[in-house]
Amino acid sequence: MKLKNLSITSPVGMVAIVILVILMLSYEVFNKNSLLNYGLGSLKGMSSNYEQKAAKLAKDINTVPEFKNLQPWAVNIMAEFRNGQIHTNGYPELWWVTNGVKLAPEQTPNFIKNWWGSTNNFGEVWPQIVIVMDKNQPDYVVIDWGDEWGVVVGTQQYRLTFQPTGLNELAPGVYTYFGEH
Repeated sequence: MKLKNLSITSPVGMVAIVILVILMLSYEVFNKNSLLNYGLGSLKGMSSNYEQKAAKLAKDINTVPEFKNLQPWAVNIMAEFRNGQIHTNGYPELWWVTNGVKLAPEQTPNFIKNWWGSTNNFGEVWPQIVIVMDKNQPDYVVIDWGDEWGVVVGTQQYRLTFQPTGLNELAPGVYTYFGEH
């Protein structure tokens, strides 16, 4: 069988183009970091890329089954820190944190690594996870992407103690935030 007359205008060529377009659109719709998803956020009235990213985190927490473990994990990691069982990796660089520690990357649970984890061009692992202290005791955990958006998780009694530009309260003690400072 010769394919000498195969072109994009032939029936087979047209089907191939339609399949390719469907595959590309599927990738854009289902890829959590796609330009299409950010564009749709703009159409929904979200004013900034950071606001869209915080909304995406909120959606993940509310819809991905693994994230039902987020608050129990955070409460447990703070208890382990109190007992000296946690490896840390220096001090955080968050504009509102004056007393806290970064968790070592190996302390990041798989459900966070698998869904949100990445390494940038400089070899830095994101997101950074920070235990924030109040009176030298763990108060809440921050899962942060470069100081501009992230997740705050504490006990069910915890209430946000800093003032980001915007936030979403997902459950008692669980927030996503964004801030441009």
